[in-house]
This record gives sequence, structure tokens and C-alpha cells, in this order.
Amino acid sequence: MLTRAEFDAACKIIVNHSPLPALTGWSWTEHPSLLGFGFLSRTVHHFRRPQSSLTDQRHVIQEDEAEADIKDVPETLVSQQYVVYSPTFRVPTFYFSIHDSMGSPLILADLIHTTLFHPFAFEHTKLSTFGITHSQSSFPVLSQGEHPNLGTPCWYLHPCATEQAVAELLDVAEAADINPGKDDAEMVRLRRWLEIWFMVLGSAVNTRP
Repeated sequence: MLTRAEFDAACKIIVNHSPLPALTGWSWTEHPSLLGFGFLSRTVHHFRRPQSSLTDQRHVIQEDEAEADIKDVPETLVSQQYVVYSPTFRVPTFYFSIHDSMGSPLILADLIHTTLFHPFAFEHTKLSTFGITHSQSSFPVLSQGEHPNLGTPCWYLHPCATEQAVAELLDVAEAADINPGKDDAEMVRLRRWLEIWFMVLGSAVNTRP
């Protein structure tokens, strides 16, 4: 888990020092009116993922390129993404919105079939109008709510299992690492914690820009 101050520091380290491709494009945004309530934000583009069967996909691949039409160019979707601190769970939380080319927000049934999520991200889950739940969990996997800092409508991945997942990977990483010098130890720890959090996020979300 992270304190609010550690979250702020880790985010700023990530923005300025991380070379990971998944962390490209993020910037630190201060709260419009409250000091110390900043968050990470970025804008990325995605596309709708074809929902055809494997047989259909093979057929499309085999089609003569001469029959391709310009109307088949995929629609560009705009996704506003945020990493916000959860004071309840004391971990980062991924918030996002995604709109079509006309500026209309995608409904849940459509947004889960975009390149924002990996195709396998929501296997064995139940879809409703306002969220996605796992049969073995009392918490929703994906929910709709307000951005805690901006007050704008967003979707977010529930952070209830985040701390355990990050802690397990962090233990493995630290066991294999050479201890850094004292001057850099805290910076390395915070950067590693948030980078591993992004790795966990990346198991469901396409985190590349």
C-alpha cells in the first residue's frame, strides 16, 4: 500500500524517469482547487475490436486485397485515462472514459470490445448495464462512477485486489534485486511499486499509448 504522499512521489518519478513503453504519455495533473490531490492523466486512441468468430477472421484474411474498401478503416475512439489515489484501499485506481468519433460515450457492451482491453480480460464475468462482476467476488471488476477529483463520469477498475497482487510481484522483484544505495532506495522502491502496479493493470488493459 501507499500513502497519499508516496503516491504523489511515485507518479512524479514515473513521469520523469520511467523508460517503460506502457508509461509513455502520462503527465501529472494537479487538482483544480485542492493542493495535494493530483493524479496522472493522458489521452490515447483506440479502436473497436471485430467481434467475428475465428472462422470469419480467417476468411477475411484470405480475401483479395482488391476488394477492400475505405469504409473498412476503423473508427478512432478517444480515451481519457487517469490514475487516481484511493484513500480507502490506499492504492492507485484506473479511471477512464472512451468516446466515439462523434463525441458520444460508448456503452459498456461496446467499450469492452475495444482495443483498450485485451480480448480475454473479461472471461468468466457477468455483464450488466452499469458494471462487470466476477461470479466469485462481491466487488465488481468494472464499475461506473464519478472521477473522485474532477467529478466527471468515468468507468473504473475496482482496486480491492490490487494490494495483494502488487505485493506478491514486489516480493519477487526485491528478492532478485541488488540493494540500491541509501540515497536512491526510496525513489527506487516507489518507482518499482508503481511500475508493478502498471504491470498488474496491463493484465487486463492495453496500457501502451
